Amino acid sequence: MDGTSEAKVSPKISLEKLEAAKAELSASEAGLTSKEVLHRLKQYGPNSVEKKKKHKYPEVVQVLVKQLVPQVSARRDGAIVLVSVEDIVPGDVIRVCHSREVPADGILLPPPEAATEEETVSECLQVDMSMLTGESKPRRIDPGAEVYSSSHVIEGEGWVLVTATGAKTFLGAAAVLVEELAKPGQIATSQQCVEAVAGQAKVLVRDPTNDALKRVQVVVIEKTGSLTQNRLQVAGIWCGGSGAEVIVDAAAPQVEEKSLLRQLVAASTSCCSAQKSKRDVIDSALVAWTESLKNSGADEGMPDVQQIFKGVQRYLAFTPQTKYSMAVCSSTAYHLDGGEGGAGNVVVFARGVVPGLLEHCSAIAIGKGDGGKIEQSLTEERKAEMTEAMDALVARGIRYLGVAVKVVGAEAGDLLMKREDLTMADAGDGWCFLGLVMLYDPPREGVTEAANKLAEMGIKLVIASGDARALTVEFATRVLGWKVEGGADKNNNETKESKEEKDQQGKGAVEIQGTDFGSDQFDWTILENRQGAVVSQCYPEHKYNIVKSLQRSGFVVAVGATGVNDVPAARAADASFALSEANPSVRQRVTYICMNPDNLGAIVETIAVVKQDTSPVVEKSSKGGKKEKCAIA
Repeated sequence: MDGTSEAKVSPKISLEKLEAAKAELSASEAGLTSKEVLHRLKQYGPNSVEKKKKHKYPEVVQVLVKQLVPQVSARRDGAIVLVSVEDIVPGDVIRVCHSREVPADGILLPPPEAATEEETVSECLQVDMSMLTGESKPRRIDPGAEVYSSSHVIEGEGWVLVTATGAKTFLGAAAVLVEELAKPGQIATSQQCVEAVAGQAKVLVRDPTNDALKRVQVVVIEKTGSLTQNRLQVAGIWCGGSGAEVIVDAAAPQVEEKSLLRQLVAASTSCCSAQKSKRDVIDSALVAWTESLKNSGADEGMPDVQQIFKGVQRYLAFTPQTKYSMAVCSSTAYHLDGGEGGAGNVVVFARGVVPGLLEHCSAIAIGKGDGGKIEQSLTEERKAEMTEAMDALVARGIRYLGVAVKVVGAEAGDLLMKREDLTMADAGDGWCFLGLVMLYDPPREGVTEAANKLAEMGIKLVIASGDARALTVEFATRVLGWKVEGGADKNNNETKESKEEKDQQGKGAVEIQGTDFGSDQFDWTILENRQGAVVSQCYPEHKYNIVKSLQRSGFVVAVGATGVNDVPAARAADASFALSEANPSVRQRVTYICMNPDNLGAIVETIAVVKQDTSPVVEKSSKGGKKEKCAIA
């Protein structure tokens, strides 16, 4: 897209600020040239807040510090390239997207009339500006409106014309003022310890004045994304009336009817976004699974991912209202059995929550039986088999999705292509249920060993998870080897089973519901003689109360933080870690910054090193209020 491309703009949206900024900065929506960038870097400086006093970090620390600098897509020299956020200059055009921090002040550009996958943008952004304004609700940012450095994009993606960087940003000016007001303190972590932590644990000590880690008794950490890889993987399938284990990197599953497996694969993948940038974790897992099955060579007739997407004529993403995604496809792209996939017919696939799919299903795919048909009536007996299979998955804490198919004539298919809000009901009744796809989030490497080492150090581990009880407990049992028992009722009274477990074995873990943390009054003496606890259905507002209630019970607490919602808990904790995939704004509010993807292992290693630091506490001067407070800014 060049600077002359027409854009879609609502009549209500004013672009006066944008046009004024373009004129002032001699900029356009096409971005800058490399020569212009070099000139502006000299003029404006790097996109960072310069410190009054600069540290000469040891090489081992410098290596990790460099990894902290994120990159962003920018329009440079007529192309889209990745650049360091420190090299952004006023006049640059950069891409902002959901779950990312805005790296500079700027103005949101209007979306183009036509865009490639890389250029695809939203009509507006939803931005969390709580760090700047204290607002609890996201703010809508329309094209032509200003967006500020360190605000967090909650929803949407788009391109921004940069208007200010570094100390000239809204937040940068405040940061300079805060530095001038810095007060003296005590250095509780020696330079030798800082270097040892960086070298051994790949963790940066951001605040050497904090000595809480030497006395820490409890570590609180999120399960999903912190102890797991935060990516789903296909664990197995259920089709044809039976289940089959199928790890993504393994050979194709042994399903008697290959044609049935192919349909399940085609249906699952068709209901994914063809645009890689638009795929969620489920889409990514299913596409990877399809690719692995094709590459295994076990079934030469297995459809190729690109072949599947070429057959998709219309894709509808999952919504909370329908609880499924859909795809309207050309029947010629799939070799359907049963005679219904003839030329001109249209195949409609749906993938989502099973009860919603079954409302429209009257048949189930079980493989070729009498008469050579792939479908049989969805009888009560068949439903009972499915229910048994799903109950077994729930008991193991495994997630699953259902997949269904419906073949319609060309005329009906044409109507489905034109209908604005398409649902399964629009395709009529008589859908066929193809089967289940099982998914799980693999644990991070070294989690089990790290949890055991923590227990050897006498430190409790509290695992917080927004997942249901079955998923959370299954993880603690399977991955950590914990014997998890029911913990406390809503009145904080220890259950009989929990007491018996503690009395008989003196080990294991206790399970608690996140809903028990409506306040910070919970009594954590229940951790006595246990390795830790699992808190299921735990949401961000509960984490803060977990930390405060642990402290009220006399514990020194360290917290692992990833997203902006974790900041209140991290600020309340005695010590805090920004984990390997933490939002940049989280890194500014913690004691330690993990650069090691083995999150729990990094925390444990840091604790071990810090506890060995016997250096005396040293007074830290701040002559003129200009000396840095932190070892790593």
